Amino acid sequence: MVLLEVQQLPQLPLMMIVSLPFRNEYATIICNRLPEPNGLSIVHLVSIEGRHTKDGFDFLGAGDEDLIRFVSLANWSFSCVDPNQTFTQLLQRLNRDPYTPRLPKNDNAQTEKYLENGYITVPHGLRQGNKTVSWYRGPLNTGYNSETYEFPVKAADQLLRYDSEIAMFDISYSAAWQLGRMLMLHNQRLAIELYDWKREHSQNLKRLEQLVSNLPLISRRVDKPINFIPPNLKEWFNGVELLKAIPFNYLVPDERLLPPESIRFFWVDPLWIDCLQDGAFSIGRVTGADVVDDRQIRSDRDFNLNQDRRITGIIMGSKVVSGWPGLLVDGYDKVVEDVDSIEEAEGNILPLLRMETLADNVLICLFQGEVKTVDIHLEPESMHFGLDAPTVESPEWSKNLRDGNGELMDEYLISPIPWNNEEKEVVNLEELAQQMNEYLKLDEFTSGQFGLQMIEGVQKVRFVYQE
Repeated sequence: MVLLEVQQLPQLPLMMIVSLPFRNEYATIICNRLPEPNGLSIVHLVSIEGRHTKDGFDFLGAGDEDLIRFVSLANWSFSCVDPNQTFTQLLQRLNRDPYTPRLPKNDNAQTEKYLENGYITVPHGLRQGNKTVSWYRGPLNTGYNSETYEFPVKAADQLLRYDSEIAMFDISYSAAWQLGRMLMLHNQRLAIELYDWKREHSQNLKRLEQLVSNLPLISRRVDKPINFIPPNLKEWFNGVELLKAIPFNYLVPDERLLPPESIRFFWVDPLWIDCLQDGAFSIGRVTGADVVDDRQIRSDRDFNLNQDRRITGIIMGSKVVSGWPGLLVDGYDKVVEDVDSIEEAEGNILPLLRMETLADNVLICLFQGEVKTVDIHLEPESMHFGLDAPTVESPEWSKNLRDGNGELMDEYLISPIPWNNEEKEVVNLEELAQQMNEYLKLDEFTSGQFGLQMIEGVQKVRFVYQE
């Protein structure tokens, strides 16, 4: 740890950690100046090796008014913004009403039955040319869907649902099937590979049937031929189960389902995914025999990632996504209200299946299992050193000290902190360290103990799903 006291160089921030990886270790560079409020601060990393004597800093006899030339080893800049635009404040102010992707509540009971499940109304052109309005919901469901269907189907219309009470269609699964077919046809190379693999599998089955029919009855038990799914096909089918390659307007068909600066919890509807996969698998399915062959192939081979298929997640639209690209997200399968109670949930952390930005300000995360608590925080390398800023209750810059376990001690508070130049907000680090040791009464106050007192952990915000 290097303590760098700077008084002549402008716009250097207080206690900025510079992570310099060296054999999995990190060097910490500290300076003693607070950043410029509501402005741009520029940081330069320079070397002062050999410039310190027993009398202090010396650069060829230069005085306080003389200009000194340094080599800038590294430099970067950052801005001090409105406190309401900080990482924590942006997350805490996210829209969480409702907690699931659905439109506002409706007084009509029949309409509300659809809205509470995430449906919206969309224009629907019928085969005969008529125009109507139908219900649609994407794969982001508001709860777990245990429905199943006997696949394969011959066409998308077979998956249409009709509600006679309100005379409206539900086109969700039909649209998913048609989308899967279009996605596969759009990928010509993959579509040809799928068609060739299905044809080869079907031919092998027919050859086996002919062989068995000519064998004596006692010898007719012959295992089915094993045709492993080509890696490219398996990767694609597994990917769509994690909502990859699905256009955003199918995932979030209405902007009101994900308003600006909002977060939503959801379940992935496995039936919606099955419909999409069957639509993709329908390439080359023309005759009734093709339908039988496809049913046989799909029953022999599992295209899904797992049998449980309980996948949940969050989707967030916020400036946090673009402003802090190194986000970390942890999901837990139980409700943990206290943001500091991470140890209570570690045994229940859920596997993160996918975390990806769908747009500049949109992030999606998928977990294996039912997620009930989500922690969003920054990478550990973004930790920094700092002081406690003035507030209405405490108008002075201050520093709350910690015990040996890193827990804050309310009875140990340095306020105000010592200055070298209060007007320029330059902190006297040596005196600050001495005051810390006076409170802590340690035999030896090392740079590591100083770092323990000055470090500010990464910011974290916890979201708990409210049913």
